[in-house]
Amino acid sequence: MYSNQPGENSTQQSDHPLVCVSKPLSVFIFVIYAAVFFLGVFGNFLVIFIVSRDSKLHTPFNYLVVNLAVSDTFVLLFSLPIVVFSECFSWPFDEFLCKLSRPSFLIFTGVSVCTMVALSFERYQAVVHPLALKMTRERAFFIIVFVWVLSCFAFGLPRFFVFGLTTEKGILQCDPIKQSFAIRTVTKIFRLIMTLILPCIVVSWAYSRVMRKLRNELAFIADAFASPDIERMRTTRNIKTMRLLVIIIVVFVVCFLPFNIVTLFGSLPMYAEWRYNETIENMFRMFQVSHSCFNPMILCSLGSEFQKALKELCVCLLGKNVLKSKRKAYVLPQIRQSRTSTSPANTNSFDSSL
Repeated sequence: MYSNQPGENSTQQSDHPLVCVSKPLSVFIFVIYAAVFFLGVFGNFLVIFIVSRDSKLHTPFNYLVVNLAVSDTFVLLFSLPIVVFSECFSWPFDEFLCKLSRPSFLIFTGVSVCTMVALSFERYQAVVHPLALKMTRERAFFIIVFVWVLSCFAFGLPRFFVFGLTTEKGILQCDPIKQSFAIRTVTKIFRLIMTLILPCIVVSWAYSRVMRKLRNELAFIADAFASPDIERMRTTRNIKTMRLLVIIIVVFVVCFLPFNIVTLFGSLPMYAEWRYNETIENMFRMFQVSHSCFNPMILCSLGSEFQKALKELCVCLLGKNVLKSKRKAYVLPQIRQSRTSTSPANTNSFDSSL
C-alpha cells in the first residue's frame, strides 16, 4: 500500500475503484477494524462519561486518563476511517487534505505516549515526593494542553511535508513521497525512539522509584502506631494504581513495537522486495490501531474505582428501568379501573337505582 514511488497526480479520476475486494486478508482486516471501531468508541466514551458524572473521580490522574481516552477516540473516529479507506479506495480528495489527515494518527499516538509519561510522573510525585509541588486540576489541564501542542509540532508537523499524492497501478493514493534511504531510516528510528524506547525508559525509572517507596512503606507500617490499617490500604491502593498504569503501557508497547520494527526493516533494500512484507505490515498496522480499544477494557476490568463507578452506573440505569416497569404495572390497572367505573353501563345502573 505505502509505495515510495512517486506518480502523476491523476486527480481526474472520478471513480473510486475498490481495491481490497480481491484480497481475503483485506476483508478480514476490515471486519477486525469494524469491531475495533465499535468496541473502542463505546469503551472510551464510557470512560469519559464515568469520570464526568462521578465527582469523586475528578482527580488529576483521572483527567489524564480521560485525555488518553480522548486521543484513542480520535484515532477511531478520524485516523481509522482514513486507514480503511486508503486500503480499499483511491484517494478522492486533494493533496492538502492528504497532508493534513495522514499525520493525524501520529499526533494522537504522541498524545497517548506523552499522557502515559505524565501519568507515571503524577504517581511518582504523589508517592515519592508527596510534600513537593502537588499535582492540581489546573496543572493537569496545563499538561493536557501542552501534550497536544507538543504532539502537533513534534509528531504532526514533520509528517505534513512527507505525505503527498502518488499513483500505484493507476490508483491515486495518499502515501509518503519518495525519500532517500538515509532519510527514511533516520525518520523511522527517530519515531521508534520517541514513541517507544524513550517513554519506556522514563516510565520504568518512575515505576522503580515508586515501587521501592511503596515497599518501604509496607515494611514500616507493621511498626507504625497510628492507624496502620488505613496506611496499609492507602499504600495498597497506590500499588494497584501503579500496576494498572504499567499494564496500560505494556499493552501499548506490545501493540506498537511490531509495526515499527517491520516498517523499519521494510525500508532496508534487502527486505524491500520481500513477498510478504506488505501482508505482515498490514497485519501489524491492524494490531497497532486496535490498541485504541484496549485501554477502556483494562480500566473497567482492573481499575477498582472505575469498576465501582461502572457498577453504580449499571445499578442506576437498571433501577430506573425497574422503577418505570413498577410504575407501569401500578398505573395501568388504576386507569383500567377508573375507566370501568365511569363507563355508560355503570352510569345507567346508578340512575335506575334512584
